Amino acid sequence: MNTTNHTPGPWAVSPYMNITSRNGTVAKSEQMPSNDDSERESNAHLIAAAPDLLSAARNAANVLAALATGQLAAIKTDSNALKELRAAIAKAEGVA
Repeated sequence: MNTTNHTPGPWAVSPYMNITSRNGTVAKSEQMPSNDDSERESNAHLIAAAPDLLSAARNAANVLAALATGQLAAIKTDSNALKELRAAIAKAEGVA
């Protein structure tokens, strides 16, 4: 099942740690008493990467399913799955 009802990506982090899409603000990363600015920023990047992580996880699941059933041709047609997954992880970690 690949249908979603969430705001379409890409999402990005604004200078004020808001998570934005083409349509406006999706979420806000708030400052909590027990965390510092770096934690707030890390939270914002993780949230902003959510659509990318979902897409990458779906593609990775398809590759794993193809591998498990011996459908090697299907794996070759989705050779970008690992690249997409690594890019989504980098975005979640705030390094992309």
